[in-house]
Amino acid sequence: MNEETALRIRQTFDRLRHDGRPLTDIDQALMGAFERLMHGLSETTDGQITIVNLCTEAGVSRASYYRSPVAQAVKEILEAP
Repeated sequence: MNEETALRIRQTFDRLRHDGRPLTDIDQALMGAFERLMHGLSETTDGQITIVNLCTEAGVSRASYYRSPVAQAVKEILEAP
């Protein structure tokens, strides 16, 4: 992962932390798992950046992922040029 991508992840997740809505343990787990995957440090998956792998790494269901504000943040990060 390049420095620009790392900065984008930090900025996006920092914005989530300061948007007023408290982040749950699930949100925190998803953010940590996404960062590990992006750094190539997967613990339980093959390391591909997929929703299934992200949820597996975080230990949460896909339903929990889609209800989390982290889902929109991840989408924003991955869609950025």
